[in-house]
Amino acid sequence: MTSSPPTFSLNDLAGAVPQLVLLTPRFSSTTAHGVCGVQDLHGDAADGWVVVLDPESSEPLRRQFLRLHAASACIIPDDAHNKAELVSTAHSVQRALVTKPRSVSTSSVILAAARLATDRPSNDAATRLRITDKLSPTLISDTPELSLLQEFKALSGESVATFDSHIRLRANVGELPVRTIARQLMTGTLPSRSIHLGRWSIQAHFVEQGQASRWFVRGLRSGMDPDPRSVAARTTIRMLRTISAHEARQQLSNHVEAADLLHNFCSPTSDQMTLENSLRLRGFARDSKMRLILAGAAGDGHDPELFASAIGVASSAAVPYVAGPLFGWLGFLTTDNPHVIEIARSLTHPAGISDPITRLDAGAQALREARTAHSTPRNRGVCTFSHCLPLERASAKLTYQELEDSVREVVKVLADIPDGPNVASALVSHNAATGATASALGVHPNSVRRRTKYILDQSGLSLADLGLWHIWWRQRST
Repeated sequence: MTSSPPTFSLNDLAGAVPQLVLLTPRFSSTTAHGVCGVQDLHGDAADGWVVVLDPESSEPLRRQFLRLHAASACIIPDDAHNKAELVSTAHSVQRALVTKPRSVSTSSVILAAARLATDRPSNDAATRLRITDKLSPTLISDTPELSLLQEFKALSGESVATFDSHIRLRANVGELPVRTIARQLMTGTLPSRSIHLGRWSIQAHFVEQGQASRWFVRGLRSGMDPDPRSVAARTTIRMLRTISAHEARQQLSNHVEAADLLHNFCSPTSDQMTLENSLRLRGFARDSKMRLILAGAAGDGHDPELFASAIGVASSAAVPYVAGPLFGWLGFLTTDNPHVIEIARSLTHPAGISDPITRLDAGAQALREARTAHSTPRNRGVCTFSHCLPLERASAKLTYQELEDSVREVVKVLADIPDGPNVASALVSHNAATGATASALGVHPNSVRRRTKYILDQSGLSLADLGLWHIWWRQRST
């Protein structure tokens, strides 16, 4: 027999003859250029062929299988008494093994293979339709990404995983060394790459979809490389793009909805009944004690990715939450639970946490408390309102406008002094210590003494007045 280039895969053959069952799914992408009976071979020259073994031969099936080591695959009867032994042997020698019912003749399988070889374009289309038909129901499952990977593994026999754009594992089906793969993905920039880890041959493909992009990783431990032309893999990648696009739209919708809800929570003029119903839908009980967290810098709240870790903590702890932009900052409303500090630490620093509140009409007060804790100099990452200084806590009882009115006279005094606001801020931050203030400002101590004398002696202001002004000054942008 003469050899010719492979023209179909075992997946193609199984699609053309549905009664065939691939006992070694990891070899489903193995290619061949024809099917023949073992008695039709010239000696052991089986290279590139799918060989139908003869159960009636005096030579045992296992010996036939091992002898034909160059065959692309071997087909045995589905009622072979030593089928389990043959499957074990096939895995150990890394070869494909297929079964067929005795009612399916060898000639019909040979004819189906010949049709595949002569009608490849039609076969590709049929294969795509068949695989799409198997994979598409996963899109409407409760966990579409995991279900899609499970179905892909059943079709291909490959272990498979997905990682998000930050190389965090999203889903994993099989035995891939995901930690080692994650380290490998962090070191390169190519959208597709091949990785070899011990016996593993791995292909990684980056599925671009904005903030919902992810890595699609396939692997075989058989010594074979995953087929880069696999119809199942290409179809899975298209469906991952669909899942990613849906997640991105859902994430944006949730982000906008959360922003409206947080704004209403902090507004003294919001409809309390509507607000209560919205919070109930989010899992908050009627009498829940709630805490508001304000974190990050201006503009951070518009990046949904910055909420991911905190949402993960809250979800794992099964506590209700609302996460979204709050006047440009990261806003996170949750119950008064043991995980509040951990949630705040998961957000961009600094983070300020309000005291617990029980009344919905106290949302504006919670915002002032969180803002005060967020902006206090005592905040080295995360600060609760209860750890603020007494003057800071007292200032939170005032609205921003009331606070601004209280320090209007101080603002006028500082406007008449060169670099007055920075000098006053340094004085308060260093408790009016001349040396430390001068060092912070980068000026001579005598310069600080002159300005301090004018601020505190000639204007009649006290250090407490400056302290209240300093609170307003830090909160201006907020």
